[in-house]
Amino acid sequence: MILKKGMNVLSRLKAVFIFIILSMLVFVVTACGILPEEEGELVPPLLEPEKVTYKTIEAELGTIEDSVMVRGVFVPTKTKEHYFRYRSGKINKVYVKLGSVVKKGDLLADLINDEILKDINNQELEVGICKDDYDTAQKIADIEIKLAEDKLKELEKSVDSKKEMSSIYTKSDLEEAIDAHEQQKLFVEKTKLNQESILKSKKNSLDRAQLKLTELQEEFRSLRLIAENDGVVSYVKKLKEGDLVNQFEIIISIVEDSDLQFEYKGNKSSEFKLGMEVDITVKSKDYKGKVVLNPASVPVENRDLEEYKQIVRFELLEMPEGVKIGDYGDLKLSVNISENTVVILKSAVHKFQGSYIVYVLEDGLKVERFVKTGIENNRQSEILEGINPGDLVIVE
Repeated sequence: MILKKGMNVLSRLKAVFIFIILSMLVFVVTACGILPEEEGELVPPLLEPEKVTYKTIEAELGTIEDSVMVRGVFVPTKTKEHYFRYRSGKINKVYVKLGSVVKKGDLLADLINDEILKDINNQELEVGICKDDYDTAQKIADIEIKLAEDKLKELEKSVDSKKEMSSIYTKSDLEEAIDAHEQQKLFVEKTKLNQESILKSKKNSLDRAQLKLTELQEEFRSLRLIAENDGVVSYVKKLKEGDLVNQFEIIISIVEDSDLQFEYKGNKSSEFKLGMEVDITVKSKDYKGKVVLNPASVPVENRDLEEYKQIVRFELLEMPEGVKIGDYGDLKLSVNISENTVVILKSAVHKFQGSYIVYVLEDGLKVERFVKTGIENNRQSEILEGINPGDLVIVE
């Protein structure tokens, strides 16, 4: 009986255990239905490789020139320095400025001159007075001499008349007439001498007054700085009224604009040798020129001066019409030239470990070629070996 009860208990426990297991399985299955289904493993898409394209230019036969191209300016070859030659003094005014165009005889500057102007005015009056005195004396002399000569002619006629009419006049009358005539001749000579002396004295006074006026005017001119040539002012000393300037101190420089040359200054000056011919373009017109001055030809004593460093001067065979100081132009010096040769862009030539390489396109592939170069300029290169006309040269 007891054994039978025990078997019943075991059977019940087994049934409970089985129920629990089944319940758990049902829960798991139900939960799996709620969750999203897991996606399968993604397979990457197959991509085609990007096609490489190159920009090419066909190599051609042509002409290449190696040249020096620079910009220059027209400059004067002659400069005249102006200074007060005869005296020092205090500046009154400077009448020109840098770049002023002047003519010969123009007033450039002057020194303070108030007192001398007064002296000149007074002396001009003195000259006028002396001239009036001289003119008056000349008129008086003419009158006095004419009166004396007229009297002499009358007495001469009287003598002649008494000689012709000797029967009427006595010998004593004739002698008196002759004596009066001789006395008048002496009076005429004396009058002339007296008037000449007076005129000479008046003339000397006039000359002295005129000489003093001339001296004052010369002194006044010495206070004025006058342009000695046509041209353009290239230098003006900075001065204000009352500043002291010394004799022979350079105040103003004027360059002559009638004799110009073309000038270049820069780090390419060593390329130019004396006598070399160049092309100069001014306002779209070409002119021929030649080198007349370069750093090597500058006198030794001037080579350290800043104005002569890296300087090249050119003389044009024909001067452009209307050209003036400061006008610009473009200059070209042909150094070397090659014709009927392979020419490519300079940017297509690459330097690698001392060698030169050009990439070309062959059957759609980029191919490396070693080349030998010749003339080069800023844009192109000559290829002597390694590239043939028609080859597609890769430039990008």
